Amino acid sequence: MGFYGGRSYRLIKRLLYGRRRRSYWHKPERLYGQNDRDAKHPDRKYFVYVLNTDSGHYVGHSYSVDTRVTQHRGGKVQSTRGTRPGLTWKSRPFETRRDAAGFEAALKSLRDQKDPKFHDITGLNPQPWMYNATPQKSNRRIIRGLAALAVISFLMLILSGGC
Repeated sequence: MGFYGGRSYRLIKRLLYGRRRRSYWHKPERLYGQNDRDAKHPDRKYFVYVLNTDSGHYVGHSYSVDTRVTQHRGGKVQSTRGTRPGLTWKSRPFETRRDAAGFEAALKSLRDQKDPKFHDITGLNPQPWMYNATPQKSNRRIIRGLAALAVISFLMLILSGGC
């Protein structure tokens, strides 16, 4: 297979257009030790929250919503950086992180389907979250992809003996 077929083409396409949409569940490897960390704080309660941003409604969960919203506003969370997030809704407390994460995933699904149940639960009209809707990230990704394409083309030229 040539340079533009197979893995090379898929790599360039991924560099130019970015990753596919992230899933709402996390891989088990990422959560190793999470139960042990949560067991150290048995009285901790978890909340699901909704942020209103320029890119739609962002849904997340945390045990300290105020701290997490401050992180979002300070640009320390990559997915909401540059979108001017503001807290619009906070859930009742959940006993475990697993319960909060499950409710978060269900709420995200309702939001993306523009289901009226999202409005019934939060009182907000569903606005699907558009990750990477900010122009700065899109431009950076295109520039990075073009730079990678230029490097790969240069290496192919050298390997083919064209210089």
